[in-house]
Amino acid sequence: MDLHDAVLRRLGVDWVAGVLSIELWVAEGDVTIHASGLRKLSVVWAFPGAESRPIDRVDLGHEKLSIEMQGGGHIRVEAASIDVP
Repeated sequence: MDLHDAVLRRLGVDWVAGVLSIELWVAEGDVTIHASGLRKLSVVWAFPGAESRPIDRVDLGHEKLSIEMQGGGHIRVEAASIDVP
């Protein structure tokens, strides 16, 4: 699924369980990225208090996920398992 222009709706972390969910809105409806065995999470929000900017690029590698937002900001994840629709 192409996630370019998807909009971030919610990011949730269960620190104890090491589980991350990233809920996105795309033209086809809502989708969720799941990660388990979470080891590292970095979130830079370029526009605090503003509506979410669309996603520019998603890169998925071995146990790594990088989401770049249009206009700045990013989400970077390292986890044992990452499921991207």
